[in-house]
Order: sequence, then structure tokens, then C-alpha cells
Amino acid sequence: MQAKRLRKLNVSMIVAVTLVVVTAGACSAQVGGGGNSVGWVFLRVDDLNESLVDAEFNQLPGGMLTWGGYGTVGVGNGKWSIGGWYGGGEAISKPTAGAEPKIATLAFNYGGILVEYSAVDSPKAHVGLGTVLGGGMASLTTKRGMISDFDEALGAASSASVWRPYLLAQPQASIAFPLSALIDITITGGYSFLYSPTGWMDGMTFKDSFDGPMKSAGLPFVQLSFSFGPPPLGI
Repeated sequence: MQAKRLRKLNVSMIVAVTLVVVTAGACSAQVGGGGNSVGWVFLRVDDLNESLVDAEFNQLPGGMLTWGGYGTVGVGNGKWSIGGWYGGGEAISKPTAGAEPKIATLAFNYGGILVEYSAVDSPKAHVGLGTVLGGGMASLTTKRGMISDFDEALGAASSASVWRPYLLAQPQASIAFPLSALIDITITGGYSFLYSPTGWMDGMTFKDSFDGPMKSAGLPFVQLSFSFGPPPLGI
């Protein structure tokens, strides 16, 4: 399933770039704006996968599809922009064999302040170098067996969920092409570095946090965005 999603994402990017080549001459890529994005995160969570295998779960897939968005405004001489960025997604392990299959779900949600420098700004393309500083959280849900009726959902626990907060530092580079006077398409690549100042938790009791895998995580990613903003002066 995840492999199919990755193929679909690659096809979407190819189609988008083709549209750019056909229409890019009509306008200029912009500094600032905002919109929605879809991305692919390459999961680098070896220590978590080792713990899952030890507990007789299957490993998580090698990546996950993410959704998010951002918004920025130009500042100073137009070379800099500042705003916000957020994203999130989840990865699900394949069920194990047997009468009571085991499934693990890892979900990420994170975001922060986005600062970007305009390295190249031309009528055909805009290249930005930036970083996101912020935070987020990861949650891990494990489930054993299948619930066959609603009474079982309210009865004895068949699943467990824990979470931990993270600090985020995310260097990234992007290239934006104009589709029209109001719309840009942007391809972004970067690296999300996550560090947790606490352990895993059940509920909101920080003092009762406990150790476990994923004290830190490094997640390379690619992202496709459509941004919307006001037309440049003169259009």
C-alpha cells in the first residue's frame, strides 16, 4: 500500500513539472504566499522497529504519506520570508499472522516557524533555502486481535497508545515555478530532526514518563505544494 502511494506521488510530481514547463512563461514565481502540500517521509526508526520485532510485531514500512500546509510573507528587501509550516501522517505495520493479529501505528504531527532566504529569484523559478523551528509529537498505538462488536470496544482493552513530545529543527530547500499570476507549484526537500526532552507517556503526566526507542529521529522528506498569493507588482 505504501509503495503504491509513493508511485502515485512520483507520478503527481512528474505531471506537475510537465504543467510547469508548458505554462511557466506567463508569470513569475513569488516570495510569500501559502497553500497545501502532500509529501513523503522516509522513516528512519530502526530502534523502534527492533522493539516491535522483539514484541512479535511486523516492522513499520520504510516511509509514510504526509499532508500539511504553510503560509509566509515577504519581509525586508524581499529576499526573506517568514511564516508557519505544519505536517503530519501515519505509518501502519502489516498485521501479523494468526488468530489475533498484531498491528502497530506510528503517527507524527509537527510544525513551527518557517524562515526562508530567496537564493534565486527569476521569472521562471524561485529557489529558497530555509528552516523550520518548532515542535510536535509522535504517538504509537499497538493493537492485538480484531474487535467484532461494539461491546468489545468498550470492554477489556485490546489496544494501547503512548506518545511523546518533540523539538523540531528542519533545514530544507525548495524550488517554485509559476502556474499563473496567483498560483505557484513548489517542490521541497529537507531533513526533519526531532529530539524529545521527555520519555514516552500514557496521558499527560510528564513526571511518569518512561524510556523507550525514538529519543531522537531523523526523517528525510520530499514535498509537493501549491501556493497561493497576490500577484507581483506590475501584473
